[in-house]
Amino acid sequence: MIELPSDLVARFEDQGQGHVFRFWDELTETEQRSFLAELNEIDLDLFASLGKTQECSIGRNLSPSPVAMLDESCKERGEELIRNGTLGVLTVAGGQGTRLGWSGPKGTFPAAPISGKSLFQ
Repeated sequence: MIELPSDLVARFEDQGQGHVFRFWDELTETEQRSFLAELNEIDLDLFASLGKTQECSIGRNLSPSPVAMLDESCKERGEELIRNGTLGVLTVAGGQGTRLGWSGPKGTFPAAPISGKSLFQ
């Protein structure tokens, strides 16, 4: 097992991202090396500056987007298109994919029942 570089951990913790190391001990040595390489590519200062810029330009009074309400005919037409196989709808919420029962990134989930293609494909 590889020892985590304390300076790297400190940099991520300073940005409120220390949680990325939560499963470090569960990774193989090869996975740890790959993960460290990826972490070293992240420009934490850039992300911090983007967050500050966004906060200044948008402010703190963020609210959800308005909901567009459709009439019943839209729902009926959508259901008809789905039944005919001419429309497919897939909603993927944020998170770790536990509701899917999938251990990898959601984009790698084999969503197409016939081809087995993933969401990314």
